[in-house]
Amino acid sequence: MNEIRRAQENLDENGGGLKMETQSTNEVEAAQGRVDELHARMIRGDVGVTAAGLATAESELRFAVAKREAGERAELERAEAEKQKSVKALRKRLATEFKPEPMAALEEKVAEAVENYVRACSERRAALGDIREALADLGPLPDTAPLDYAARAGVRIGDTEAMPERPQSVLSRIVREAYTKFFPRGGYSFDNPRD
Repeated sequence: MNEIRRAQENLDENGGGLKMETQSTNEVEAAQGRVDELHARMIRGDVGVTAAGLATAESELRFAVAKREAGERAELERAEAEKQKSVKALRKRLATEFKPEPMAALEEKVAEAVENYVRACSERRAALGDIREALADLGPLPDTAPLDYAARAGVRIGDTEAMPERPQSVLSRIVREAYTKFFPRGGYSFDNPRD
């Protein structure tokens, strides 16, 4: 972004070519005015208009037009060179700042952490299932230890309760919170990551 800003500032400092273009346009208009004036005088029958004078005025007009066109071409070439310089700087920045290796390493760490979390959830769910089976094998329990098979495969014995972990909803919540933190203005759609 700085490279583009610098290029724009260079154009602004050089007057963006506007001063040169305005001067060239004024020269063309002045030369055209002289030619038109000589033609008008010839139409009125002014004998003071000579062929050499008209040829000189027309030559000055052609020169002013050629000078303006050359200035316009030079300005376009200068702007194109600045643009190419900015593109080159941005390409270099892409190559240095956006290498895939750091992100691949982070992805690997995230994948490992997620796998460890899901494994722990699975182990807890299996242990909870074992407890449910053991309770079922015990048959009726005394009233001092009321048993309640809570919704979603949980177990409550008296005031002690355990529910299975829900890794998908937990991971979804974590990711949504991270997106909200780093994309606060909705710059990224979690529901449709292609946006």
